[in-house]
Amino acid sequence: MTRKRTEPTTGLIDRIRRHMRENGMAELLSGHRRAGIALSGGPDSMALLHIAVALGWEPVAMHCNFGLRGRESDRDEAFVTEACARAGVMLVKARFDVKERMRQTGESTEMACRELRYGWFSQTARELGLEVVALGHHRDDNTETFLLNALRGCGTGGAKGIPPRRGIYIRPLLCLSRKEILDYLSREGIGYVTDSTNAENDYTRNKIRNIILPAIEESFPGGSRRLDTTARNIARDNRLLRSLVEVKRQRYLREDGSLSVKELFDNEKEASTLLYHLLDGDLDFEAVLKISETIGSSGKFHHRRAGGRYLLDRGLLIPVRESAIPSPTAPLVIDKERIREEGEAHIPLPWGNLAIHARLIPRRDFSPKRNPDFAWFAPSLLDQTAPLTVRPPRTGDRMTPFGMKGSRLLSDIFSDAKLSILEKERQPVVCLGEKVAWLPGLRNSSLFPVDSRSENILELHMLNVAKKS
Repeated sequence: MTRKRTEPTTGLIDRIRRHMRENGMAELLSGHRRAGIALSGGPDSMALLHIAVALGWEPVAMHCNFGLRGRESDRDEAFVTEACARAGVMLVKARFDVKERMRQTGESTEMACRELRYGWFSQTARELGLEVVALGHHRDDNTETFLLNALRGCGTGGAKGIPPRRGIYIRPLLCLSRKEILDYLSREGIGYVTDSTNAENDYTRNKIRNIILPAIEESFPGGSRRLDTTARNIARDNRLLRSLVEVKRQRYLREDGSLSVKELFDNEKEASTLLYHLLDGDLDFEAVLKISETIGSSGKFHHRRAGGRYLLDRGLLIPVRESAIPSPTAPLVIDKERIREEGEAHIPLPWGNLAIHARLIPRRDFSPKRNPDFAWFAPSLLDQTAPLTVRPPRTGDRMTPFGMKGSRLLSDIFSDAKLSILEKERQPVVCLGEKVAWLPGLRNSSLFPVDSRSENILELHMLNVAKKS
């Protein structure tokens, strides 16, 4: 690695320096830097390792053995081990069971390797105190990514290609072509290994690399380089777009995290496109168009790509915290026997920060108040064979409200209270068997009312634990 560089190599290093300065990596060009180098042993990573030394870094080589190519995988590991020992470069290695990862997650081979690789890179960088982890992607990789995403049908986010820097990961070689890297290795006498699967066309990227790009170059000489230029132009446009989107976000984003889509569609010419970008693509564009057609709706859910849902409710698009919504599991049973024997019981509810405190109080301490968080019943309720439970609402639920004749649908009671769809889902329902006894925070029923013969009274109190009520 102390070999004197030729003039062409000096020019190549200067181009890399310029690329790094232009893409937010200028601080890495001065002083002593400890950087991880993703080292597979292939031409790109071997060039990157030597260029890291030329840049004045202290490289730490990082090699992953996925064991997918049998002896060839072990050959690569042996090669990088010997190359790093000969150059006096620190090497850290990891072996992964990719098939086990795929079995557990259902991921494809490519995705499983990616997740294992980047997870290990990040962990190792923290443990060793590495400022960055450098990856060997080059200009042809960027062109392949641009074409791959374009053929899938993407916007500017996908068409911008590979980012030169993202978090701790940097790509110093994106300004070089594959041919320039191979020429550099040849001039410097640097060896490397070749992955035999790169010649196979089983993967879409290999088809682009081995079939489509050569055909483009044959018909349009220099076409690959111009496609890379297009991707970089789009990347600049995308950065400008993101900055403008953030300005709009400040206008339409509310403190609770919801978006005022009605206001957005009332004021913006390209409202659907803006909403798509405000959501960072978390809803596909078809879902965004449906929102534009149903802005005034109440209770419309849209499933997010990243998991979870958005609720469209009265002109607001609300991200739903699924953990706060009760799942349709078995009802939570309130221990009536414990209340009779101990005089009280505390029942945490399995959603939100709610709990119900039940206690028996003597009549002399009974002072009813107009507070929907409290309900009082004759103690004979505890003697009934039907279980006392708490559960989410069900379609068709009815109750007979206290002081009224006849029953009402819970859905009508919810509508009268102007509950949103989320509030309806989060509403606890206290039941005696199949009969609704209480809607905490809303209405009490006429079941087992307190009368003059009741010496003790069953009091139920809904608490918000977060408020320490």
